[in-house]
Amino acid sequence: MALKKYNSSNKEKKLTMEVHHFIKDNKVYIECIVTPDFQFNKGTTKKEGKGYLEVYNNGKKLDEFTSGAFILTNLPKGKNKIDIMLKYNDKSDYGLVKSFTVELD
Repeated sequence: MALKKYNSSNKEKKLTMEVHHFIKDNKVYIECIVTPDFQFNKGTTKKEGKGYLEVYNNGKKLDEFTSGAFILTNLPKGKNKIDIMLKYNDKSDYGLVKSFTVELD
């Protein structure tokens, strides 16, 4: 069970997103750390430093998360390309995206 670490940054807004993941029992455990001073929440008003995550598998939207830590379950066997996008509450993009591939048995 190896922990993988990825970094992404948005220089214009000075936010950075660090993503860690590991696989256990065909579940993908993910942690996203957005700094500085980011608050995960879901609303309708665009405000700097607040928002949520959209997660895609092989180009298909899986879910939205208002927490920096979550578990992906029921992914198909084989290779899965996971894309994690940081979004403002008005659904616009921060421009921070992290992608990685996992292979499940």
